[in-house]
Amino acid sequence: VALDCNVLAGTRYALLRPEFAEWRRGYSGSPGRMVKKVLITMGGMDPYNATGASLKALSSLETPRDFRVTVVMGENAQWLEQVRGQAASLPWSVEVRTGVRNMAELMANHDLAIGAAGSTSWERCCMGLPTVMVVLADNQSYIAEGLAAAGAAVIARLDSTDEERHSIRSQVQTLLEHPETVEKIRHRAAGLVDGEGTDRVVHEMLRVLS
Repeated sequence: VALDCNVLAGTRYALLRPEFAEWRRGYSGSPGRMVKKVLITMGGMDPYNATGASLKALSSLETPRDFRVTVVMGENAQWLEQVRGQAASLPWSVEVRTGVRNMAELMANHDLAIGAAGSTSWERCCMGLPTVMVVLADNQSYIAEGLAAAGAAVIARLDSTDEERHSIRSQVQTLLEHPETVEKIRHRAAGLVDGEGTDRVVHEMLRVLS
C-alpha cells in the first residue's frame, strides 16, 4: 500500500453488525457453567454436510440430561432435510433453524459453538462463545490457526481417522469434561473482538475526509 495509507487491520477493526456490540454490552457470559447448549453454524450452504458430521459426533458422547443443540442453516442448504431427519432421531432436543436474523442473541444464549472458521468466527469471539472450529475451505486455515494459537478456540477436523484427538467428538468431549478450559477460551475470545470495529473504521474514514 502507499506510504500515506492508514491500514486498519486486525481484530480491533472486525466489521460486525451493530447487534453484536449491543448484545455484548449487556452480556457477561456464564463463567464456570457446564456445557449444556451447543450452537452449530457451518455457513449457509454447508456443502460438505459438516452439520451432519457434528450431530453424529455429539450423538456418541455422554451428555447432560438437559443437553440441547441449535442448528443454523441456510434455507437452500443442500443437506437441510437430511439434517432435520437426523435431528429428530437424536435423544436430546435439536432445533434446526433457517433464516436466522438474531445471531448475536443465539450466541449469547449458548455455551459452546461448533462452527466453520470463516467470518462468523469474529462474531463468536465478540460474544465470548467458545468454539470448536472446523476448517471447510483453504482460506479458513489462517483464521483457525490464529485463533487456536491465541487460545480463543480449538480446531477439529471432519476427517480425522488418523488423528482422533483432533476430531469434533474428541474436542467437544474434552470441553464437556473441563469447564475451566471453556471459561479460558471464552475470556480470550472476548478479548480479541469487542464489536466496535465498524465504528472505528467509520470514525477513521470521517477523520481523513475532514
